[in-house]
Amino acid sequence: NLRFGRFHTHLKLTYLPLVNRYVELMETSIAQSIHKGFEKERWEIKSNGCATSEDLFWKLDALQAFIANLHWPCSDYATVLEHRLKHLAADMTEQCIQKTDAAFQQWLKKGVTFISTDYILPSEMCAMVNVVLDARNQSFKLCTVKAVDS
Repeated sequence: NLRFGRFHTHLKLTYLPLVNRYVELMETSIAQSIHKGFEKERWEIKSNGCATSEDLFWKLDALQAFIANLHWPCSDYATVLEHRLKHLAADMTEQCIQKTDAAFQQWLKKGVTFISTDYILPSEMCAMVNVVLDARNQSFKLCTVKAVDS
């Protein structure tokens, strides 16, 4: 039986630091891509949001899927990893919403005027609203812990 044997323990001890380092690198990479992405964002509608938000949610989903597919044998560590990734997703989603709100406020300050009979919004503002709505929808999938939130 290999489960929890010497070989199993060796694999766990070998790959635990690598998994930790990979998650740390991905956290940093995702945070940088949010910062740089929203600085250069053109607010063109792409799928359910904008290019930066689509990239963000794809990365978060891919990271969570990758870690889940490892099927980490130690349930305690698997739970710690899951909570860490859910917390990361919540933080990054919050940053996405904050940066989108800041951009929305900038557009309002630019003097986008609304005439009472005019219901036309610039497409950039529509993209910003879409980003916030998509962030809300994605948060249900990316930020909820199955064992706790179900």
